[in-house]
Amino acid sequence: MLLLAFVRAEAKDVRLSRKDGRVYVEAASYTAAVDERGFVSEIAVGGEAFVSPVEPGAAGVYFYQGRNMCPPGKPSIGRNGTVAAAGGRAAVRYVFRGSAITIKARNCTERPMFLFIVLSSDVAAVKDPDKGFLPAPVKKSTTDKATFYRGTHKLTVKGMTNMWGPWRGDHQVVQVDLGPDKEETVILEAGKATEAEIKKVRSLNAGLEVRPAPFELLSPLDYQVFQRTGRDEGYVLVSGRMEGASAASVRIRGRTRAKKTFDSGELSVPVTGGAFRERLAVPAGGWYEVTVRGEAGGKKFEAKVEHVGVGEVFVGAGQSNSTNCGEERQKVKSGMVSTFDGGKWRIADDPQPGCHDKSANGSFWPPFGDALYRREKVPVGVAVTGHGGTSVRAWQPGGELYEWMMRRIYRLGPGGFRAVLWHQGESDVGMSSRRYASMLANVILSSKRDAGWEFPWFVARVSYHSPKAPSFAGTREAQKKLWDLGIALPGPDTDTLTGDNRARGGKGIHFSGKGLRAHGEMWAKIVGDYLDRILGE
Repeated sequence: MLLLAFVRAEAKDVRLSRKDGRVYVEAASYTAAVDERGFVSEIAVGGEAFVSPVEPGAAGVYFYQGRNMCPPGKPSIGRNGTVAAAGGRAAVRYVFRGSAITIKARNCTERPMFLFIVLSSDVAAVKDPDKGFLPAPVKKSTTDKATFYRGTHKLTVKGMTNMWGPWRGDHQVVQVDLGPDKEETVILEAGKATEAEIKKVRSLNAGLEVRPAPFELLSPLDYQVFQRTGRDEGYVLVSGRMEGASAASVRIRGRTRAKKTFDSGELSVPVTGGAFRERLAVPAGGWYEVTVRGEAGGKKFEAKVEHVGVGEVFVGAGQSNSTNCGEERQKVKSGMVSTFDGGKWRIADDPQPGCHDKSANGSFWPPFGDALYRREKVPVGVAVTGHGGTSVRAWQPGGELYEWMMRRIYRLGPGGFRAVLWHQGESDVGMSSRRYASMLANVILSSKRDAGWEFPWFVARVSYHSPKAPSFAGTREAQKKLWDLGIALPGPDTDTLTGDNRARGGKGIHFSGKGLRAHGEMWAKIVGDYLDRILGE
């Protein structure tokens, strides 16, 4: 496991520390964490989780615009208990004190944005200034202040616009409206509930069943692939909730890329505020079996995930030949290729989930994954987002397709995938070469800016329509221009896949079963050669 590096924070009763890109806060009245995207991932008061993510890749406090989270970027620790982060669309400054957190949230765009604070489903009651004590979650209330209760502690939020719920089960959501190019200040105050408050909350919940100490494993998920960090190195993120426990144990076992048996032994992972999160060093390879155990409130808990990989992960985008529009559905033959729809992972048999067009036929992704696995000997994960028949115009920032793709990028997180594989161009053969290059460059550069980290794009050379119109020079020139400018890396030239590689007896624009397999092999060759260059032979 990685060592924890402490950074001095001069504010009284607060200590900040950094680990794995995250900032951890230990204050007199609470603990908190700021993740690598600049979002607050959790806040616990008196050891009880008040603010926490509802699923892997989510956050407890985050910016939201359109249909996407807007990460400020990598957090930096300043003086006097401050943490700041600034990205293309949002910026934030957290000021941590012994019993309070001040959040200065800025919308850096010209469109409205929200700051959301997601309360734990175990929050029992809310005190509204106008309505008094209410059971949580409250359906809707417009107020600038509310106090939330759990156990013998409370968290007061000031500067909010409204609150609503229930969301994703029984979660209460606090909403702060951020106008275009506006900054708002939100203050969270942690403390102990008075005896009168505790009595009132108990009376609200009289007769309700008291839930046992919950245990929930958020990460890893079955068939999840974590992007490796080197040829033979990587990590597995283990995170979840275990109320009332001080530590959990994790054991990881399986086969490495080098075909050696790996057994981590029992590793202790600290539980703080009912939550645990640890990046554990694991060799590239898999599938691994991950077992998490713990004990709380006299009960023992255990969760086992049987298929976890450390390998290569890719995001797919573009039009129909990047989705499920091929003539024959393909199946994974190696058993080592999985697909991610934004919530769940599974073996990547067609049709691929997560495509915006909800297409349901065949794709090149299973053959691509199989071919890359044969070469790299590590599990391969894909997250496919494309939509058939779309122009590059439809993928511009702010549009639905761009936001759909970015949701997958945000969920995988910084360093969570190797590259975006782009296959599109058939719908734009009538567009000028200069305009196409400019519009696609805007998509590529904006995606990196909005994600808050640098990752490569591979752009295929694509323009084929039919045997009588097998290529269009303007589109091909635009795609090559992006390669030459260093904006994108060269993808395969799929205009060369003609004849029986195409559907409908060679007359179609989509690929036949043979063509899908050839397409996948082409992508695997391109990506594999790139991996050799950056990782070494």
